[in-house]
Amino acid sequence: MKQSYAFLIALLVAAPVCGVDFQKEILPIFESHCVKCHNADKAMGKLKLDSAAGIEEKWAADAHLLTKGEPDQSELYERLVLPKDDKKRMPKGADPLDQDSIDLIAAWIKEGAPFTAAVAPAADQPAADTPAEVAAPPEQPALEPLPLPEVPAAPQEAIDQLIKSGAKVMNLYSGSNLLEVTFVVAPQPPTDETMKLLASVAPQVMMLNLKNAQATGAGWSELAKLTNLTALNVQNSSFSDAAAKNLEGLERLESLNLYGTGVTDAVLEPLKSLQRLQKLYLWKTHVTYDAAAAFGKEKPDLEWNLGWDHPVVARKRLEEQKQDFAELLKQTEAEANRLKTDLQVAEEAHKTAQERLKEVEDSLSKLSDEPAAEQEKSATKPE
Repeated sequence: MKQSYAFLIALLVAAPVCGVDFQKEILPIFESHCVKCHNADKAMGKLKLDSAAGIEEKWAADAHLLTKGEPDQSELYERLVLPKDDKKRMPKGADPLDQDSIDLIAAWIKEGAPFTAAVAPAADQPAADTPAEVAAPPEQPALEPLPLPEVPAAPQEAIDQLIKSGAKVMNLYSGSNLLEVTFVVAPQPPTDETMKLLASVAPQVMMLNLKNAQATGAGWSELAKLTNLTALNVQNSSFSDAAAKNLEGLERLESLNLYGTGVTDAVLEPLKSLQRLQKLYLWKTHVTYDAAAAFGKEKPDLEWNLGWDHPVVARKRLEEQKQDFAELLKQTEAEANRLKTDLQVAEEAHKTAQERLKEVEDSLSKLSDEPAAEQEKSATKPE
């Protein structure tokens, strides 16, 4: 099927030159931080952030949700950058998004908040082959969720000690003995002493945020005791390659955020034992693209992320876009040449039609004049 010229122009206008990919870069942020309250079953504020369709539905009813090109005039973005103590700040009751995630959402809105891929191939053209290391993995059966562990309530004294150290301790859900512990609002970064406090609530901790923690090897070794840990965030902390060895026995660990740490490719070796690891954030670390890609091949269920602005990631994205735009250029040139030919034919047809119209009008004029001349002769004929 031949592409229409209007479609190709629309595609060129809509496609960003160095775009943010909603499915690969924005949706994972929402999935990690927002869908707990904004999903198909629990759409707080009538907003669902678990799919493009859910966002578009709310956007259609509330134009202020997203203002194309204007993050500061988009409520979705405004709620993310409110002061921590503002009741309207999102995510509600949770840690603020890291700055890179906020900047990425802002960049997406500046580009018009498109829900498509950064650059889409023409509709009747096969998608360009992508490198094996970044190609979408084949459909894999999703890991069956493990039943929540049954644990006794944590000692209240231990919880009080954690709170005194600056931690925020919350039940995973109402009536649960499982805990979510975060030190994001702590006045001082967690230290070895702080980490030791976790040992007394080790069975209960399922989600742990140690952002900015400044622990030594001894402190990080306490992580090995958190056998029910599902999500761990050590963003911008002293977490190291050696510290990662303490994670080897955490069979439930699904999400690990190493953003801004000094880890290298060596950190991946101890992580190979984590059979349920599904999300690995490596932004602003020393892990190389090739090592991360190879690790991802070994774990088809894993979503690894070096950040949209990582030099190799950005280069590959631009190379793909270059190929897509080159193909678009060929199509538009072919369409332009066809239209030029059509225009020439149309102009010739127009000229011929004008000439024939003049001939017909002249012939009609002569036929109209003849009866009048005959009538005049009849009127002057003597009786």
